[in-house]
Amino acid sequence: MKQLKTTIEYGLYLLVFLLPIQTRWIIKLGESEYGTVSLYGTDMLLIILIALFVVLKFQISNYHRHSGIPQRRDKKQTPQHRYATTGQANFKYQISNSKSKKIKIWWIVAGLELMIFISIFFADDKMIAIYKYGVFLLGIGLFWLVLGASYNKLKLIYCFLAGIFLQATLGIWQFLTQSSFACKWLGMAEHGAGELGTSVVETISSVDGIGERWLRAYGGLDHPNVFGGLLVVGLLMTIGLIVEYNKFKTRKFVISNLKFGEDVKQESDFNNMQSCKKESQITNYQLPITSIKYLLLTSYFLLLTSLFFTFSRGAWLGLIIGIIAMLAITVVKKNLLAQKKLLEIVLISSALIFILFSQFQNLALTRLSNGARLEIKSNSERINSYQDSLEMIKDNWLFGVGIGNYTGYNANLANECQSANCEYANAKQKWYYQPVHNVFLLVWAETGIIGLLFFIALLLCVMRYALCDKTNAESRNLNIKISILTATTIMFMVDHWWWSLHFGVLLFWLVIGLLATFKKSENL
Repeated sequence: MKQLKTTIEYGLYLLVFLLPIQTRWIIKLGESEYGTVSLYGTDMLLIILIALFVVLKFQISNYHRHSGIPQRRDKKQTPQHRYATTGQANFKYQISNSKSKKIKIWWIVAGLELMIFISIFFADDKMIAIYKYGVFLLGIGLFWLVLGASYNKLKLIYCFLAGIFLQATLGIWQFLTQSSFACKWLGMAEHGAGELGTSVVETISSVDGIGERWLRAYGGLDHPNVFGGLLVVGLLMTIGLIVEYNKFKTRKFVISNLKFGEDVKQESDFNNMQSCKKESQITNYQLPITSIKYLLLTSYFLLLTSLFFTFSRGAWLGLIIGIIAMLAITVVKKNLLAQKKLLEIVLISSALIFILFSQFQNLALTRLSNGARLEIKSNSERINSYQDSLEMIKDNWLFGVGIGNYTGYNANLANECQSANCEYANAKQKWYYQPVHNVFLLVWAETGIIGLLFFIALLLCVMRYALCDKTNAESRNLNIKISILTATTIMFMVDHWWWSLHFGVLLFWLVIGLLATFKKSENL
């Protein structure tokens, strides 16, 4: 049983590290990405981990069923025993409270899953609907692992950030060299700035007045916006770890008992430490923690630079709102130390952004303005997609058009309209159509109003758990959880990939799982 737990634990670390790698076997090639059926390498690893976790659950259940050990009760108890009993009672209350929270959130997840399943029967392309339903089930499986498996949460976050770090390095290289390479083993396609369909920034050279096309940073993902969203999550997590480091630094006794940021569990541990350990031994532990701090700072600036090179306006907005939410919570909580460290990070980040902006001012201003050709085209397509989604919702408001069927339904509707010689018919190839750039409208269009209500309830449930988290007296992780949830919600409003793409679905459930964990003494 112990070996099985260890296998699941380290398999989960490996999974989050490999999550951005899009290696896959294309089972059925569609006319667009939204109609393609694929089996990803991360899917295979996730399926294995879920199967092992099911086996582990059965083993634990059988163990408890066949090993009933009577509990010893002493009539006379010392004060220490009474104190221990009280502590055990409080701990049991926290466990029961966590279980009740899990039950509530699982009812919401089950409701959302049911509506997605029902939407399959209303889908035109049932094969795509079943495939998307399977991806959704894999996401729920990842959510289940994050909530229920035994692992070190901070190690999991470090592994996740390590994978993002490699992607950020690749993204910076792509932008600075204005090139990319294809590698089927890494799931990467080649993107050329001169090719149609590549995400670029068009601008006029300030030197010779000739038009230029600048390749945006993709990393190893499908689109710079997807890459930008991943970087925002990584940046906010890194900020949280940097702030937590400074809390450790102010309490030296914590450092001597740290294992990648784990706090001591009882005050008695501190007393034993004071009597058994010398100051020189405590100092020996300060070096690796200091190294971790500088490593986190380096990673943060690398991720921020890569985020700038994605030129993803939605990701930029998400990061800004997330940091503002973090600062607002520290002000409400009157946490002066966290305010100081956050302001330092904001000032240093502003200096880095100023340097990058001064070097690539024309590109940034082009993305922030609405006058360039591609920006006008992008904005008009988004407005049209909003109008199309509202028309689709109007006709299919209760059960939707089927999970994963938004683009296919839209294309078929345009073709039917053109065949009937409608006044505003403008049918295009299927690869042209994209989902509406709003997750909430997309969920409504594909799963119906009840599915949307369950989706919103899931976000509100996670928000409520974060706000009412009593597992840590200082609520140190409150500002990080709320900031990440706020940033992702902002990105939900301006993009669709969190729901429409395979990577977005898995990342969504990973983030929700990390935000909804009910473990005691977590740092994030």
